[in-house]
Amino acid sequence: MFSKSCIYAIKIMIYFALQARDQDENEITYIGVSQVKDAIGSPQPFTAKILQQLSKAGMLESLRGPNGGFCLPKDKKVSLEEIVRVIDGNQLLDGCVLGFKECSEHRPCPAHFKFKSVRDYLKGALASTDVEEMKQIIEVGKGYIKY
Repeated sequence: MFSKSCIYAIKIMIYFALQARDQDENEITYIGVSQVKDAIGSPQPFTAKILQQLSKAGMLESLRGPNGGFCLPKDKKVSLEEIVRVIDGNQLLDGCVLGFKECSEHRPCPAHFKFKSVRDYLKGALASTDVEEMKQIIEVGKGYIKY
């Protein structure tokens, strides 16, 4: 359903949320690309590109230099919908299921009304699920981010 990039981005954000729990409130630890790619099992160039996209969107903070890397902004809530939109764009959640440029309630494609409820449910589920919730599922042992 989501692109490979989007799946990695969600895993990355969950990984950062898990790392944030171990930090002292006054201490900021930046995590490098290599550590992130090892933690989620993704290729390094792919990981670096995704980290840059997440940082540009304000979902992660970045610091250049020898002690640089990325970190989760303090008290930042990020929904899965936000991640999907940043990485995969709006097509999955808002576009026509058949790929038509124009598809609406007033000018629907043949599949529009059949898939409207599915799309609405997906958007609602993604909007109401944040990275913190995913982190908590992992913490209680009911999920994981790497095989």
